[in-house]
Amino acid sequence: MQPTNPHPQIQALRAAWEETVQSTIAIGQTLSEAQWLLPSPCPGWRLKDLISHLTGIENLLLDPAETITLLVAEKPWVKNEFGQFAEVAVDLRRGNTGAEILAEFEEVVAERGSAWRSEVRAPEEETFFAPVGMLPLGTLLWRRVFDSWAHNQDLRMPLGLSGDLDGKAAEAVYRQVARLIPAIFAKKCAAPIGSSAWLTITGPGAFSYGAVINGDGKGEFLKTIPENVSASIEMSTHDWYLLTCGRDGRENAKVELAGDLNLAAKVLENLTITP
Repeated sequence: MQPTNPHPQIQALRAAWEETVQSTIAIGQTLSEAQWLLPSPCPGWRLKDLISHLTGIENLLLDPAETITLLVAEKPWVKNEFGQFAEVAVDLRRGNTGAEILAEFEEVVAERGSAWRSEVRAPEEETFFAPVGMLPLGTLLWRRVFDSWAHNQDLRMPLGLSGDLDGKAAEAVYRQVARLIPAIFAKKCAAPIGSSAWLTITGPGAFSYGAVINGDGKGEFLKTIPENVSASIEMSTHDWYLLTCGRDGRENAKVELAGDLNLAAKVLENLTITP
């Protein structure tokens, strides 16, 4: 039966999303045009391009049937189909000023926030989103939280502004991304049976998580550190963002490794989850 009231999980995601997009808007309102033109940690994008991208995605969610067929010229930072898709909204607004792009973003955030508040579908209900196709609504909306939070960090970094590392959006991102570690450890790292990895993330929003390879060769999520852990990794929440999002500057991340250093290095090499 179709629910008649907003699902608490959906509304919790909305609160996290609104927290981080409003933070982005507040930062944007202080920027000069020269600052909007600073390069971001996303290759090929300036700070204003981050907002163009977010605007394009939220506009698409307002009208999922909308099809944008614009072909963008080849660019060295576009590596795959999703990158091509993401570049469209940026290309459409490259001639706009940062102030103009921010004003459009503020409008779409208000519309999307209103639509999200009245959302009555369940998190598991399948919905369409280009270019990935069908996926659960809860997954789609969590990705909006992740994308919005990551680009908030991308905006802050060149400006030297810390923040948003311990709020609702950050907590949602940390919790969900951590759950990917068993697959990363088992498949991408090809860790041997019985081995384990533990990550300690320090600073604002500090958290920790890990994985162990069971007797079937599958990764299992760990909430507490095991005895005689095989490989340990420690870093700050900021450096975790750089590595998991694959951002420029990750080569300077301060990371401490212990135990099986080769295995720990493999985990680090495979932390990036963005396309």
